[in-house]
Amino acid sequence: MLCSEEYRDIEEKVLRGERLSRADGIRLFHCRDIAWLGALADTVRRRKCGDVVYYNVNCHVNLTNICTSRCKFCAFGRDAEDAGAYAMTKAQAIAVVRDAMRDPDLAGLHIVSGLHPTWTFEEYLDIVRALHETFPKLYIKGFTGVEITHFAKTSGLSVREVLTRLRDEAGLQAIAGGGAEILVDEVRRKVSPKKIMTDDWLHVMECAHSIGMESTATMVIGFGETMAQRIEHMEKVRRLQDKTGGFRAFITW
Repeated sequence: MLCSEEYRDIEEKVLRGERLSRADGIRLFHCRDIAWLGALADTVRRRKCGDVVYYNVNCHVNLTNICTSRCKFCAFGRDAEDAGAYAMTKAQAIAVVRDAMRDPDLAGLHIVSGLHPTWTFEEYLDIVRALHETFPKLYIKGFTGVEITHFAKTSGLSVREVLTRLRDEAGLQAIAGGGAEILVDEVRRKVSPKKIMTDDWLHVMECAHSIGMESTATMVIGFGETMAQRIEHMEKVRRLQDKTGGFRAFITW
């Protein structure tokens, strides 16, 4: 590989299999040589995973867009009286998945929702249970740390109890990594002040991993955050992954 001398030390570190530091990450965010960055990342991917990559075909079931959070960047959330607001019944959710079943490669469901102001946890649980019972062969991933925390708050249960019931009573196998945005409270207070803060999101992920439920992790960029704040986000995800090994994918938007 070829790179400028400015980044030679980082390239050598990667080729030796050494972990990159916070300072390395910030420097790389300023690198303009995308081809070199891609080649270096591919070297790590090949070392860790070989040449086999994959994707899965899933069906997104967005149960409702009625949401109390109303984050500043969200084009999805509505108040109940707004045009376009909706809340699915069990029958409607089942119909969405049945329509998606026309794809013979459909492998799973991705269930997410707004933070509905009147739905109880039991109502959410009932819909997921119905989907699992109707389509028992589909892998079910559902709900972000934001929603899980909402369920815990409205039900009086702990986060771990909510996750355990979703797993044992409704067939939930993994949780979604959304709602992470930037895991720096300074940023979160600006763009989603009604949403959970960093430690709450990380707590949900750790609880899920502790009971054998894997998750994904996301990062949404473009809020005006600094490169250092992006790296801070990635460091927090990496530290939890070191502890639990429960993240199976990292997605940035």
